[in-house]
Parts: sequence; structure tokens; C-alpha cells
Amino acid sequence: MENQVQTIIEARKVSRCFPMAQGEDFYALKDVSLQIPEKKLTILRGRSGSGKTTLMNILGALDKPSSGQIFFDGKNITELDEDACSLMRRQKVGFVFQSVALIPMMTAYENVEYALRLSGYEGDWKERVEECLRMVGLTARMNHMPEELSGGEQQRVAIARALAHRPKVIFADEPTAELDSGTGLQVVKIFQKLVQEGEATVVMTTHDVGFMEVGDKVFELEDGEIISER
Repeated sequence: MENQVQTIIEARKVSRCFPMAQGEDFYALKDVSLQIPEKKLTILRGRSGSGKTTLMNILGALDKPSSGQIFFDGKNITELDEDACSLMRRQKVGFVFQSVALIPMMTAYENVEYALRLSGYEGDWKERVEECLRMVGLTARMNHMPEELSGGEQQRVAIARALAHRPKVIFADEPTAELDSGTGLQVVKIFQKLVQEGEATVVMTTHDVGFMEVGDKVFELEDGEIISER
């Protein structure tokens, strides 16, 4: 019998409204409901302005919905205050951004180690940093500064940093947008390997239709609504 896939995040009728200067409200999300399966790669796909980044920010507790509920690992996080949300993000969530956002005066090793410091990781820091950099194929580059790394290598350091503290979920917002197609595919394959080895659940946004086949689950958004799920 196959193991039943568990849900790690659930959105129930989530909307996000932004007041506009003209007096009309803009709804970036409209009654979105979905379930993110645990230890799988889920893709939120849509064009710019579709609402995918807004949805990811709400699922990762970077933002709160105007209405609706988000359940993360069984807990209703829409009821948490900002301090509790911040603690949850540090301990249970990892983020990979399009801009990479490495600290320029730190080596690859130190950037990953910094994530352990922020999360209060209690294991062996040196062992874990080296393990994460090995996972993304950068053992030989760990003492290099970000400016000495290619764009693809910087993004792989960002992935190592995001998974270092063993988060439940890694959120990656357009992680391949600034990379050529070959390098972008390498990054996506790292995410696939992480979920296959049970390291984390990965939720990735993209506008690239070429990556839709690699996801275990794909939600397509348009104008703040889910128009397809597969």
C-alpha cells in the first residue's frame, strides 16, 4: 500500500486586498484554497501580476491575508502575532529569492552558517554547513566570496542557506528568473533532489512554462485566482 501524502500547508478561502489611492480596492488574491503536499515540489505558476508571489508570501508567513485562513503544519498561523510569525519563519521556513540576497562580505560558508545562527540551530554547525554545500555541489567553492561566484553558484549558496536549519518548507520565489535555461534547470534539479531525499517540502513560483513538468503539483494562477491544478 502506498504511503498517504500528508498536507503541510493549507489555504482556505484566502484573499489579499490592497487599498488603492483612487479609493478602489485591488484584490491580489481572491478566495484561494489549496493544499501543499509534504515532501513534494509544488509550483505556483503564472504571469507577472497573477498573484503567485503574494500567495507565497502569505503561505510563508511574510504577509497576512485580508480574509481566510492558513494552516501550517496543522497550526492556524493567521492567528499568530508578528513575534510568533517571525519565530516560525526562522525555525520552520527557508526562503530563496530571485535576487539571491547573499551577504557580500561573507564567504559562501559564512552565509550558510549565518542561517544556523539566526535559527538557533543546536547541531554541529561546521558539519551541517559542509553537508549543505555538498548537497548543492559547492564544496570546492565554500571559501569564495559571492562576487567570486557565478550567478548559478550564488543561487546554489542561497539554496544551501535556506535548507541549513532543516526547515519544514523552502519557498523559492522565481529562483531561476535571472539564470540561463541550463543553469536554471540545475537549480530545479537540486529542489527535486531535496524532496526526493526527504530534506524538505519545496514551493516554487515561476512564470516559465518549461518548469511545469518538474513539479509534483502545479497550481496555475491568473488575476489572483487558481485557474488550474494538476
